[in-house]
Amino acid sequence: MAEPAVKLDRSAVLVAVSVVIGGLAVIFDSTIISLALHTLADTFAVPVSTIQWVSTGYLLALGVAIPVVGWAQACIGGKRLWLIALAAFGLVSIACSLAWDAPSLIAFRVAQGLAGGLMMPLMATLAMQQVVGGEGFGRLMAMVSLPAALGPILAPTLGGLILHWLDWRWLFWVNVPFCVAGLVMAARFIPADPVPERRPRLDWAGLLLVSPGLVGVLYGLSNIASDGGATRADVWLPVLAGLALLAAFAIAQL
Repeated sequence: MAEPAVKLDRSAVLVAVSVVIGGLAVIFDSTIISLALHTLADTFAVPVSTIQWVSTGYLLALGVAIPVVGWAQACIGGKRLWLIALAAFGLVSIACSLAWDAPSLIAFRVAQGLAGGLMMPLMATLAMQQVVGGEGFGRLMAMVSLPAALGPILAPTLGGLILHWLDWRWLFWVNVPFCVAGLVMAARFIPADPVPERRPRLDWAGLLLVSPGLVGVLYGLSNIASDGGATRADVWLPVLAGLALLAAFAIAQL
């Protein structure tokens, strides 16, 4: 006979819903802009290879920001870090919609990726902190994983509708309602963090190994769809360099 499902605590569900709403903006933005690369290239009169950095820069910034999340959370608390990152993501989304040329849009996208990189690991961390004794862990994790599942499905559809009926700038304005709703819910439902007794030390040596390592791997893989595939130097060289740095990081940590 099957055991009854564990009933999730209401506060844990509200925290999960709060981070999911904010996280949807990050997941959507990871894929929705890929549909507009040719439109952006025509708008700013630049080649597609240049405007491609709108996506590549965002992805690389995500990789740079993720390793510092644990340290930043220990310094200022998970709730504060989430609110700061989500507010920054929303503001930079507006800045992206106001970009006047390709370099400004790429720069804003890098800033957006940094904010998104802080949010991605925090989604699971903030939700899992509400689980007591491991009960309901799987169900809560499934809720937090919802943006990652829905993003690749809904973002292209939403992006296509926006590009058909509206201007490309609305690809970034669509993030704002998620950010505002996520901020309101997070401020109300995510528990406040205790004030840390002392500021933890940042592992600079590890950061200087793992962040460039992730960037190298991500940059190389982002070029693999170009002519020549994995035989291109801008694919295998960054990937090998990135893997070497990540291996050095693992050895140093051990």
